[in-house]
Amino acid sequence: MLGLALAGPAVVAPTYRLAIADPGRGVVIQAQESFSYGATRIRLAGGREDLVDNVPGRVLFVAVLVVALVAVVGWAWRRGPGATLVGVVALAVATTRVVDSAVERLGRSSDIDRYALTGLDVRSYTPAAGAAENAAAVVLVLALAGVVVLSVRGLGPRPGDDGPVSGIGVADAADTSDASAVTRPRRATDDGLQPPGRHLGGPEVGLRAEEPDR
Repeated sequence: MLGLALAGPAVVAPTYRLAIADPGRGVVIQAQESFSYGATRIRLAGGREDLVDNVPGRVLFVAVLVVALVAVVGWAWRRGPGATLVGVVALAVATTRVVDSAVERLGRSSDIDRYALTGLDVRSYTPAAGAAENAAAVVLVLALAGVVVLSVRGLGPRPGDDGPVSGIGVADAADTSDASAVTRPRRATDDGLQPPGRHLGGPEVGLRAEEPDR
């Protein structure tokens, strides 16, 4: 859930900026902003702005994050084969999507190399949304690995599944016999002791209270 939350700002904010400036005039010729879902906004020196939107890409990006969030909550709330499968698949898709965007952004150093011989000042920036998405990629990879491990352990055999459901095992029988040996009353044959109350047996003595002498 933390990884999905960190990827949220990439839905509305750019994750990559590229600024091209003319050192001689000291002005920015072009500023380019890129979004994770494929949209691009270009601002030129004269105030002109071009936006190449990608509505299907944005909808798909939001859908992947929302479905992954619901699937993870369902997996954590109620474990089971169905919830486990849906949670792992949805989280894997979201992780792949975020990691792919982060790797593509980190590999855009070629954009700067294209202007190396032009004499222009070219700089790239990673906005806050891009930094959050980079962190989301790391967190989601770790979370996916943890979910897979927990799911495999949860679907595996549990201790005692292959043993008898009811009854007493060998070790339990031994413990029970020891407990009964301690708690049962001793009989006459145990260590030569008489049974309880034996000392009270025998003929009656017939004692009675005598009147005091006058």
